[in-house]
Amino acid sequence: MFICRLKLHFFSLFMFVALFIQTPCHAVIITNSSKDFKKLFTSEWDKLSESQKNKRMDEFEVPYSLIYDNIIYQKQIPGWQEKQANLRSNFFQKLTSLKSGMQDIFSRAFDIASDQEESFKSYFPDAPKDLQVYFIPSLFQFAAVVRPLPDHAVNLIIGVDAVAGSNESLNVLFAHEFFHAYVQTVHVQNTLDSTMASPLWQEGMATFISGFINPDATEEQILGSASLAKFCQSPSSVKELAQSYLPLLTSESDTYSYDWFSSKSSSEPTRKGYCLGWQVIRSLIKKSYTITEMVKWSPQTYQSKLTEELTALANAESK
Repeated sequence: MFICRLKLHFFSLFMFVALFIQTPCHAVIITNSSKDFKKLFTSEWDKLSESQKNKRMDEFEVPYSLIYDNIIYQKQIPGWQEKQANLRSNFFQKLTSLKSGMQDIFSRAFDIASDQEESFKSYFPDAPKDLQVYFIPSLFQFAAVVRPLPDHAVNLIIGVDAVAGSNESLNVLFAHEFFHAYVQTVHVQNTLDSTMASPLWQEGMATFISGFINPDATEEQILGSASLAKFCQSPSSVKELAQSYLPLLTSESDTYSYDWFSSKSSSEPTRKGYCLGWQVIRSLIKKSYTITEMVKWSPQTYQSKLTEELTALANAESK
């Protein structure tokens, strides 16, 4: 660990920020767009025309074209040009105010990824050995996601601009998504379930583990929202969630998952599924199940356990 950091600090002294940082002591492969961002955003940025800014953005995106083409702009969908124009326009307007926050994240990218990987592997030593991690602007499309790309099955992508423009803890966020990457690479055979049990279990586990390996994190940071954290502290609110979710548990997730897990849902509180999943996993941990045991549960097992816990929460006495 020390050797890896020593290398990074040595290079930093001479302003060398590697585009690809691959080290022998950590398995994650970190791609930090810091060097290219410095070329994109220079002191004359605010004086550039929209055309000049777009030209720079075109050049910036070249090394990361698979991400921009497939995930951010979704060029496989007709009408992507309008989406690209709108996303870029919004990004250009906010870039000046976010510059310092983004540069701070770029500077801490290696340490954050290394520390979180080390903490995660202390509990899950079979964690992915060649995970690709990208730190790039997502044009506010996401703070962090795990997605496949044509050249690599599982990639963890940090949206540096979205994180800089929020109050989210990057450590917690990274740990949360690292768990999703872990499930997709190591235990995918155990998680092939299309019912509503799957997102509740996966998001509940990811939320719990993100706090577990970051013990100083607040509930607001773990849940990603002050309002959701406050809501989740109310036993009566959690009871109502359990009562609503229980009948949906065996339903197809495509039908209801957006309402429960998306930040863009019209129902309040948004992302309420994270609260419920977190509370269910906490209840299971109190019953002496371990996280290393739980992560290997089959769909049949975790669906059964979720049913038991949701039933208990739904029938809990109001306080």
